Amino acid sequence: MNPARSSPFQLAQTLASLSLHSPLVIASRTLQFAQPGALLSASGQAEFFRMFAEKQAAAAESYFAMVMSAFSLSQQLFFGAWSSWARGQVPPWSAHAMANTANNALRPYQRRARANARRLSRSRKPG
Repeated sequence: MNPARSSPFQLAQTLASLSLHSPLVIASRTLQFAQPGALLSASGQAEFFRMFAEKQAAAAESYFAMVMSAFSLSQQLFFGAWSSWARGQVPPWSAHAMANTANNALRPYQRRARANARRLSRSRKPG
């Protein structure tokens, strides 16, 4: 099996990317929101609303991915258990299925964090 294609390896990549990009996005947004003055600038307000909209969209996408993965896993387990039982064997269980479900749930957040880190780093550069 190619380790780059295994679910635990993909989950580790997703978690590493998320842990790299999230602090950059948080720092950029905190600096933008902490500008002097009582009200946010127009770009600050737009970023504030974008932040909430993206979180809601990522949560919905993550939930849907988990439901679909759990549904697929339940079918695999049912039919795997049935066929294993018919052969007189114990049904196999793999950590790959759980890692795949976790990876599917985290990917929407990871994609948005990476895109935001790129976008926010470009907007801070002079010129």
